[in-house]
Amino acid sequence: MKTSLLSSCLLLISSLMPSLARAEDTSPAPAPAPAAIPAPGVLPTAPPADATGTPAATGTATAPPPPATAPPAAGTAPAENPLVPLAAMPAASPQPTGPAFTLEQALDDSAKLNDTTAIATARLSFAIAERTQAKALVLPTISADGSYTNTSYSSRPWGNGPVQSIGGEIDLSMTLFNPSAYPALRGAKIAVYQQQYLSEDLRRQLAYEVTLSYLQAITSERNSAAALQILSVTKESLHESEASAKVGLKSYNDATRAELDVANAQLAYTNDQQAVVAARLSLGDLVGHEVAGALVDPKPAELPTGDEPMMEDLAIRTRPDLQSNVLQIQIEDEAIQTARNLYLPSFGLLAGYADRHYDPYQTLASPGYPAWSVAVTANWTLYDGGSRLGQVDANKALRDQATASEHSARVDLHRDLCTAISNLATQNSSVSQAQVSVHVAQVNANEVKTKYQQGLSTQLDVSDANSELFSAEVNLIGAQLSYASARFQIRSLVGWWPLVVADSSPDSSRLHCGTVK
Repeated sequence: MKTSLLSSCLLLISSLMPSLARAEDTSPAPAPAPAAIPAPGVLPTAPPADATGTPAATGTATAPPPPATAPPAAGTAPAENPLVPLAAMPAASPQPTGPAFTLEQALDDSAKLNDTTAIATARLSFAIAERTQAKALVLPTISADGSYTNTSYSSRPWGNGPVQSIGGEIDLSMTLFNPSAYPALRGAKIAVYQQQYLSEDLRRQLAYEVTLSYLQAITSERNSAAALQILSVTKESLHESEASAKVGLKSYNDATRAELDVANAQLAYTNDQQAVVAARLSLGDLVGHEVAGALVDPKPAELPTGDEPMMEDLAIRTRPDLQSNVLQIQIEDEAIQTARNLYLPSFGLLAGYADRHYDPYQTLASPGYPAWSVAVTANWTLYDGGSRLGQVDANKALRDQATASEHSARVDLHRDLCTAISNLATQNSSVSQAQVSVHVAQVNANEVKTKYQQGLSTQLDVSDANSELFSAEVNLIGAQLSYASARFQIRSLVGWWPLVVADSSPDSSRLHCGTVK
């Protein structure tokens, strides 16, 4: 009995020696220097060093964070805040298969395979067909008809018997003066130009849908990677808690709490994996095929230079939908003129030539043939019960509506540009704040873990610290997505495509909002 009790004491002392040694080593160590705050838009890549100079084991870091940069000056464009490369985060399982899939490839594939492109093309073809129909009103119409007749009886003097006849006629109808046809034709031509703008804008909006879906897919994968890392941290904590509980250093309640943390982390990781699948399916629907390759971070979207009035002028000159609004007013003006010209008379020309022969093999000509005719026609509607007047008033109302819509679109442009510029600065600050939160959460998680190993904190403290770190990383990923989306939003408002700079404005470092005239 004494031997067994002595053995148990020796085993307990030997298990306590490493903890006492760590406590003695860390107590005289100098306090670590404060870590530098990461630059805006860059996810911290390493946790701060602990008291021994060794990087902490938690977080996503493998290198020290970059030095801080000064915030942008008031009224200037925020500094670029690029997304953190996906390679900086732990890879989520399962890994993407196939070659890398870039945003440029996604835009190119969607332009070729998405049904929106076919819809835009069909609408343009319809407008061209309507222009062709309007043009036919001022062009001549030529028609021809012919007949061949074989009868079994004839009352002609030279005898009864079968008689054959053959004949034909050519008619020409031409509008000499139709005052309503010409403004209608001009309106149809303008409608073709308008539909070209509308079809282009339809394809441009598709490109931005693809861009946002691509960014969302990248964000979902980063959230999944962060959840996977938290899952690995909680599993490590569970292993340590179980080992400590077995030798009597920790309570089994700590191991139970760690086991719950693992279950929660596993659920979060599963939900994020489902979000990855959904995001890739959504992107695949837009590009027209399954997206299996790894997504490549796009470059930060280039922004137009200049203040808000310059950007507004750029949008008016380049945005297809705004150009379409202007053309709609011109179309309604031509419709009004078309209705007014119905009060005037119209003139036309009719011409015809006919010929008919009996017994063609005997070349017997029919009396009165060949024959031709020419006629000039006139048509003037003197009273129609007010139909023309109602048509004029209806087209005036449509013109007023188009004018109001065009002005409303410009007011919306001013408001949306001011909002987008302000939102860009806000999202830039949000990224910086989220980076600081991640840094603080990493430091806190490292300290809590160290205290837990020394017996100065509980497993509940470790769980809370890991949860705060995970939330901070997810918030940073969301802030980066919002920042990238804000940059693309400005490009969309000025009429640019996602990756193509179609125009530029004079250089200026100011970004402010004026008033709409």
